[in-house]
Amino acid sequence: MVNIYLIRHGQTELNVKNMISGQVETNLTPLGRQQALDTALKLHEEGVIFDVILSSPLQRAKDTAEIISSVIKAPLVFDSDLMEFNNGDYEGTSVEDLKQKHFNPSYKINGLEFDNGADMVAAYSSFDSKYDVFAYPNGETKIQARDRFMGAVRKYLQTHREVENLAVVAHGGVIRFMILKISPQSIEEKIKNAEVKLVRFDRDKNCFMI
Repeated sequence: MVNIYLIRHGQTELNVKNMISGQVETNLTPLGRQQALDTALKLHEEGVIFDVILSSPLQRAKDTAEIISSVIKAPLVFDSDLMEFNNGDYEGTSVEDLKQKHFNPSYKINGLEFDNGADMVAAYSSFDSKYDVFAYPNGETKIQARDRFMGAVRKYLQTHREVENLAVVAHGGVIRFMILKISPQSIEEKIKNAEVKLVRFDRDKNCFMI
């Protein structure tokens, strides 16, 4: 059984501005760097040891992973499939600005229809499975992002069978929806910056579990 420590990156400049960051680059704030260090120190104090730290290559995750690696000595591996949701046309958009938008004609995607940005933001954040097929224009659906992310972790663990303790440094959206996929009955709130969620992977059954 493999222990997987899912770790969200620290606070970013776009987090502070309440903007949709997705796959656009944004730097950690000084607080974000401190959050990453505090998480690393707490894990170290608890005696946690990583065989490897697998990370999204986006700068905010990369910097968080490097801070953690400086405390818990472990090699770093970067995989683009661990990046956050691709939010298409709304990458880098202010959430508040998007909420004010109205669409005529309505935006339609996979049987869903939206005539305003507020409902789109709500669909992105919703736990209702009917919105799993939601995507911003020219972006990817929750299902696509979640399966990409989980597939990357699964592939790494199946091809590196010596790994027993894995850190995955990534993003709030993909981490949250991975947890919901593993445990549909659990309603996960937004993953906090530098928060750690522990899940496990059974290689023999090729499945994740809480």
